[in-house]
Amino acid sequence: MKMGYGVKPWTPEDEERLRSLISERLRAHEIAVKLHRTVPAVYKRAHILRLSFRRPLPSSMRADE
Repeated sequence: MKMGYGVKPWTPEDEERLRSLISERLRAHEIAVKLHRTVPAVYKRAHILRLSFRRPLPSSMRADE
């Protein structure tokens, strides 16, 4: 795999930390700072891992209730 200048590969530990920080509801820019990554890199890896930054609606706002 060819990597560009300055590209830092994601380790399994980085990916686990990403999962943890997303579950703690940190915003992408906060995660990027903690992981020493760019915001687009955080979004891209989250997408690859099928993780979502979306927050569920409060139950009072859900249409199914």
